[in-house]
Amino acid sequence: MKSPKSPRKPVDQNAFAFDIPAVVSNYLVGHRTAMGLRITFCEKVSLEGEAKLRAAVMLAPADAQMLRDILTSLLGEDREPVARH
Repeated sequence: MKSPKSPRKPVDQNAFAFDIPAVVSNYLVGHRTAMGLRITFCEKVSLEGEAKLRAAVMLAPADAQMLRDILTSLLGEDREPVARH
C-alpha cells in the first residue's frame, strides 16, 4: 500500500536558487531559433582548449526577455537575488 503524499511545502524562490551546485561557465553560445533562444554554457580552460559543455537551456521569447531583465538588474546596482515569473 502506498503511503499518502505529504503536502508540498511552499518554495522560497531565493532559497531554491541555491539548492543545487553552480557550474563554472566562461564560454557561452547563443542561438535564435523558431522556438526561442537556446543558450549553451561551456567551460574553456585555455583559449586554444576545447569547450566542455556544462548546460544548455531553451527559452521562449518572453522568458529570454525576462532573463535579460534579470541580468540587467544584477549587473546594475541591484546585487540581490532576483526572481521573476
